Amino acid sequence: MQSTCHARAALTWRPAVFHAATLSSRATSTASLGGYTLALLAAQRSNRSQSSTSTRTDAAAPALSTMAASRAGRRVHRDLKPQNLLVHPVHGLKICDFGLARAVSTPSRAYTPEVITLWYRCLELLLGRHTYGAEVDIWSAGCIVAEMAAGHAIFPGDCEIGTCFKIMQLLGSPTEATWPGFEQMLPHWSKSFPTWPASDMRVIRDARPEFGEAGIDLLRSLLSLNPASRPTARRARAHALFSQPGPAA
Repeated sequence: MQSTCHARAALTWRPAVFHAATLSSRATSTASLGGYTLALLAAQRSNRSQSSTSTRTDAAAPALSTMAASRAGRRVHRDLKPQNLLVHPVHGLKICDFGLARAVSTPSRAYTPEVITLWYRCLELLLGRHTYGAEVDIWSAGCIVAEMAAGHAIFPGDCEIGTCFKIMQLLGSPTEATWPGFEQMLPHWSKSFPTWPASDMRVIRDARPEFGEAGIDLLRSLLSLNPASRPTARRARAHALFSQPGPAA
């Protein structure tokens, strides 16, 4: 009986994989919320037609709502990525794989920075910071939303430093103005690192111009280099992007 239940679950819940190579016109037949959204984005990327606000956000909004519920339970997931988001035609989106999750303590305690899959890991963890909380999950959520918009991972580094450089190429290098005291907070920061200006999310603007200024503003907040500047999941879920009406029928 147990194996039968597991088999049914495997057929019902589907991982939300956002890479463009996995998307096709047949993905819309999965009855999967995330699969439908991302297949439509991929199709529209090829003909440059405009997507509705609801199409852009119907997978992002429930993910942030679920994160807010997890945060209310004082837990940090520490491995958010597309493969750990499951979508269901009736029950919506759920976050899975809490193997690396930890309870959040006040004041913050020291944890290992070697968590979160490389492409979804924030700069402070890549550079060795041990004290952190739910803001590292917010960064991962930002990576996922940006991946939904662009159709590909935006920080696909092959090592920690390579990922750091990809982050700074898009978002700019940290400065005292944008992140006060960052050099003291990052054990592996080096003054010899190249310096990049912020690109104003150029890769997202070029790939998905219809994502709009509201979408770019949400990404700027989720992907803030300064962890103290990132919103909570509840605040991100209340962003103006999610209240924009869809197109008239």
